[in-house]
Amino acid sequence: VRGKEPSGEIQIYTWMDATLRELSDLIKEPPLTSLAVSGGVAGKPAG
Repeated sequence: VRGKEPSGEIQIYTWMDATLRELSDLIKEPPLTSLAVSGGVAGKPAG
């Protein structure tokens, strides 16, 4: 159910041919509070 995700959950949207390195680099980045805006992403670091 949307809005009831576990607190430690992250969601990653990526290409199917992304490497494990690219995925792990995304996970290591500081989390963003984001909003999809006309094909891009707008956000600011959380915290």
